[in-house]
Amino acid sequence: MRHDHELLRALEALEQLPTPTFDLQGIPAVRESLQGTDPNVLEQRFRTARTDHQVESGDGTIFEVSVFTPSTNPVNPPCVLFVHGGGLIFCDRFNDLELALSWVEQTSAIVATVEYRLAPEHPAPAAVEDVFAAAMWAREYFGSVGCDTDRFLLVGSSAGAGLAAGATLMARDAGQPLPSALLLSYPMLDDRPTASNQTTWDVPGLWDVPSNRTAWEAVLGDQRGAPHVSPYVAPARATNFEGLPPVYLEVGSCDIFRAETVDFARNIWAAGGTADLHVYGGGFHCLDVIAPQSAIAAQVVGARTAWACRILTDGVGEVVDV
Repeated sequence: MRHDHELLRALEALEQLPTPTFDLQGIPAVRESLQGTDPNVLEQRFRTARTDHQVESGDGTIFEVSVFTPSTNPVNPPCVLFVHGGGLIFCDRFNDLELALSWVEQTSAIVATVEYRLAPEHPAPAAVEDVFAAAMWAREYFGSVGCDTDRFLLVGSSAGAGLAAGATLMARDAGQPLPSALLLSYPMLDDRPTASNQTTWDVPGLWDVPSNRTAWEAVLGDQRGAPHVSPYVAPARATNFEGLPPVYLEVGSCDIFRAETVDFARNIWAAGGTADLHVYGGGFHCLDVIAPQSAIAAQVVGARTAWACRILTDGVGEVVDV
């Protein structure tokens, strides 16, 4: 599989590799190297005001959700809940939040971000229970401050995208309100080996097969790959894809999550749902974060932004069967 040469040059120029291969013992060291952006910096950069809130998960655990409100105090704005990546074992709610905050100026959206629990200290289903609770809380909170909850976009990147998908499946099965749409960037969906993650494309510093295996073992222990893993934890395990909101999926052709992302879109289509799938030739995992100045990153961000802003500005619109 050929990588985009501009992406490889950008990776070689980095002083520190994004996510070197690690095992369970190596998780603390990698965590130290992946701190999120200072939230005060984010507030100033995107002209927002932040409030922090405590939310209770299904098992009684308290976790934090931060809300960024535009300084313009918009009337009836759309709303976004962001779920960060990090392989279910790294990062915090401010990592890569720029992905969602970048839409504030164009759409006046209020953006929330969730501090879900990480494995291995908190194995499954802790993280998805937190994201589900955050989504339920966020809808109520957004409504209380005057947001248009018919324009409620749930966004996740990498592991956060898998959690966003899992929480949406959980909400559907529980008869709870769903987000208006889902945006899943290079989602981590499957604990089992897939067609694209059985091969390592051997680029140092990327999320590779051994690291992915370690992450799922941290989450599931000896149940990784076992027959009865919950689809809320690993959404590729789902057998029912009916009733989901419109979904946007993006992934690189060299990302180990390519196959599970494509299969997820196919399953949505087979169930009669709407999936907007983008596969970028030569792209590796988190390419827009690792090589933001590259031409392919501009493609990724441009297409993603156009779709998100359409949802946040116009809503999903009426569905017409043909």
